[in-house]
Formats: sequence, structure tokens, C-alpha cells
Amino acid sequence: MMLAHSLAPSTDVPQTTDYYPDYNYTDNGSVVFLEEDEQQFSSTFSGVCLIIIFALSLVGNGFLLWALLVREDLTKPTTLFLLQLAVSDLLLTLSFPFWAVYFLHDWVFGPAACHLLVFVFFLGFYSYMLFLVAVTVDRYVSVVHAVRVLRRRPSWCVWLSSAALWLVCVAASIPEAVHTQTVEFVDGTLCVQADRHLHLQLLGYAVHIGLFFLLPVVLILFCYARIWATVLRCRSARRYQAVWLIFAVVAVFVACWTPYNVVLVLGALQDLGVSALVTPAAKQKMVHAYYVCHTLACCHCFLNPALHIFCSSRFRGYLSAFCRGNWGRSQTYDSQNGARRSTVSHQTTV
Repeated sequence: MMLAHSLAPSTDVPQTTDYYPDYNYTDNGSVVFLEEDEQQFSSTFSGVCLIIIFALSLVGNGFLLWALLVREDLTKPTTLFLLQLAVSDLLLTLSFPFWAVYFLHDWVFGPAACHLLVFVFFLGFYSYMLFLVAVTVDRYVSVVHAVRVLRRRPSWCVWLSSAALWLVCVAASIPEAVHTQTVEFVDGTLCVQADRHLHLQLLGYAVHIGLFFLLPVVLILFCYARIWATVLRCRSARRYQAVWLIFAVVAVFVACWTPYNVVLVLGALQDLGVSALVTPAAKQKMVHAYYVCHTLACCHCFLNPALHIFCSSRFRGYLSAFCRGNWGRSQTYDSQNGARRSTVSHQTTV
């Protein structure tokens, strides 16, 4: 499917979104291996990039997780949503070494691991999207409706909404894991998407692009536009820090995910047999475009924590304390973080 099967194409339907870079399909569905230099470039590029992204993401999200668990108030909705966003990034990140080995060699982990790692990959991906929206909506409510929110927001609402989001992500990830198989070829083993009817394939594209990209984009742009307008009216000296954080979050999200979803739209049109996209040259370009855009999308795993760490004075302070070896809970936690604050400048730098 989509993203997709970011890691595996079907063995019947022509795909541009495969996990394995070393082959393409002819019009009759038979496998055709790419030229040796193209195979080497695609495999090496994807594998090396995933290893680098894994290292950066593990450091960034690991620190963010520590800061949230040790230094932040876990009763605050924003902290809980941001914590789960970091967990989502880490879930996706932990699958990268396995896919890197796959790109650089072949699938050596067996059928069970193929199903499991596809499930983990999509669970991390889907939950990242939904919890990014949850963090955005929480910020919107805190800033734009700051007075009213102080009287409401019981903790059970946060836990209930979080559980509902995880259930949606699990439900969306299970079909991806189930419809995956290992296939033996002369040159090795592939972890690929099992055969699907074209209608199911197109439904997968629609769900991915509509529910996990277009809807988040609309909600994020709306919420941050309202937050931006509210912050600009604030007289706080820290308002420009909040504005830059807002701009950075939106810019990184759009830059990472828009090219990837454009490629998915083109992939759906290719499956429908659009003449301009089914020529050998077009298929080859789609393969290369997919890997570049997929790698760019994965970069969000380390860019997201980097934004929150380096664009927030509070998290920069935590980083300084961490580097000095102060890894325990801050003695000034109660006075600095324990009390609920309603100032716009504080809420928008989380």
C-alpha cells in the first residue's frame, strides 16, 4: 500500500512505494532488476540515510523523553501529548536499523520479523501524525481559549483521547502487517506487500493521504494560524520566540511530508494506468523520487525533537543541566513547572 508499503511492493501490481530498491516491474507484472549502478545508488542511499536518521533521532527523542519524564509536569495535557509524540518517533526510529540492513543486503530476519517490523513502522508513523495534531490542538486551546481552559480539561479527557488515538493507529497498522510476506528470489529474500485487489490498494492511498496527511495539514495550519494571531497581540517580550517556533513547526511538517504525499498521489495514478506514468522512464523516475521523498519524510524523526529542544528556552535549560550531569528532577520544579500558567509566551514554547 501507500506510504507505503514503504517497505514493500506487491508482487503483482506495479508499485513505486516499495521497501526494496533493487527492482522494478514491467507492464505484465514481472520483476525486472534495475541497472547495477542504480541498484547500488538506491540501496546505499536509503540504507546510509536511515542509519544517520536513526542515530540523530535516538539522541533527540531520548533526551526529549528524559526531559518530559524527569523535568516536566506530567499532569499537564501538553506534556502528556508531547511525551506520546516522542514515543511515536522512537517507535518509528527503532525499526530503521532493520530496514537499513534490508536496503544494504536483503531480508535476513525471517517472516515473523517482517510482519512485526512493518506493524511497528506503521504504528510509529500513524501515531506520530495523530499526536502531532493532538499537541497542536492542545496548544490552540491553551492559547486562544486560555481563560476558559483553566476551568476545564479534566485529566480523564486526556487519557481517553490518547487511548482512542492509539486504537486508531493500531487498527490502521494491523492490515499493513497482515498483508505482508517474505518472498525468496535468486539474489535473496524480500519483505514485500502481499497481493491486493486494486480497489483495496487505492483505498489504502486514500486513507493514508486523506486521514494521515490532508486532515492533519488542515488542522495544523488552522490552529497555528489562530495561535500566531493571538501571540502577535500579546505584549510579552518572548512572543517572537513563540512565533518562530510556530513557523518552524509548520515549515518542517510541510517540507518533510508534502513531497512524499505527492509521490503517493502519483503512485495511485500510476496504478490506475495513467499513460504518462506507466512508461519505463516514468517508472524509473518514480522509484528514485520515492526513495528521496521517503527519506526526507523520515527526517521528521530527529527534526521534531530538535525544534522543541532548541526553540524553547526551557528545554535548552534542561539540555544545559543534562550536559552538566544534573540528570535528576530539578529542585525548583515546583516553583518553575508545577504551577499551571496561563501566559501565552509560556504555553507556546512547550
